[in-house]
Amino acid sequence: MKAEVCWYFDINMAIKTTNGLMKHLRDHGIDINGSTEKRQLRNLGYYHLYKGYRFYRVSANRLPFTDFEKIHRTYEYDIELKNLLYRWTIFLETAFKNVILQSTIEFIKSDKIRDFYDNALESGPTLPANAKQKEKKDATSSKLGEIRFLQNKILESYNHKNPIIQHHYDQSDQVPIWGLFEILMFGDLGQLTRCLKLDLRKKISQEIGLNLQNDKEARMLEHYIFLIKDLRNAIAHDNVVYDGRFIQNTKAKGLRNDCITYLENKTSIKGINFNTIEDILILVCYLLKLLGVQKRQIKSLVNSYISLTKDFIADMNDPAITSKQIRSDTLSKANKILAFL
Repeated sequence: MKAEVCWYFDINMAIKTTNGLMKHLRDHGIDINGSTEKRQLRNLGYYHLYKGYRFYRVSANRLPFTDFEKIHRTYEYDIELKNLLYRWTIFLETAFKNVILQSTIEFIKSDKIRDFYDNALESGPTLPANAKQKEKKDATSSKLGEIRFLQNKILESYNHKNPIIQHHYDQSDQVPIWGLFEILMFGDLGQLTRCLKLDLRKKISQEIGLNLQNDKEARMLEHYIFLIKDLRNAIAHDNVVYDGRFIQNTKAKGLRNDCITYLENKTSIKGINFNTIEDILILVCYLLKLLGVQKRQIKSLVNSYISLTKDFIADMNDPAITSKQIRSDTLSKANKILAFL
């Protein structure tokens, strides 16, 4: 008999082969048998699949699984959602990056990075005269920290022979702003947006289509960027998406509440809290609409989400599980997105 090559270790159990893990699951009430399920467990992993999908959002919310097939179907549903949403998270990252870049160049009337540092980033002296001393010090500290971060990004890219960064520094000892934006990750872009001058933040928000009457400090965009970034990162690293556990951004609770109220008012969809995948879907659709994506494409996204979710519920055929996985208002919220569009 061929030796097993797939080994796992758990602090609470001895090292086990895939066969041993199957027995371990059966000992804990999970029906798993046959070569197909053995292959699925081997390919997806005991920790990634079983440990990751046996609960909803947090480990305390254990799901009443009794057979491996339903755990695997949950994983498939999650993958289907990732495939559906991935192209649009990439689109939003690219669109935001380009709008912010173009607005910044127009604002400072230059494409030089040193002009960007001097004229685009907020600091103590650029705040209103009545700003508190602590606010001014915090702004200056944020500016200096952001410049250091960006310079380190440039250094790292230069040392890794990034052709854009290397070419411009070898030729003129200065990279243009667009070259800097090419090496920024989505989270970097959110952090950068946070550090921009108020008038520039307003210009960017207006260009995208956000209503500044509800966002006088022009802070909502950065929050929305971080939310979409959380989704994009979860998809890229194959983390669980369907239950919203990927949402990490907890900064500025007041701002978060303002963003929720704004989105509810704009879409006429109530009960948004940014803790569920359907709420992130609402945000994605709203932003796609602002950016001029065709209505039929956004509706196709929503209809696909509805279809995938209905198929999942039907395939599971187990309300004891799906009632804990799919919120009671999930499909009604999705249909409200269609009405909003």
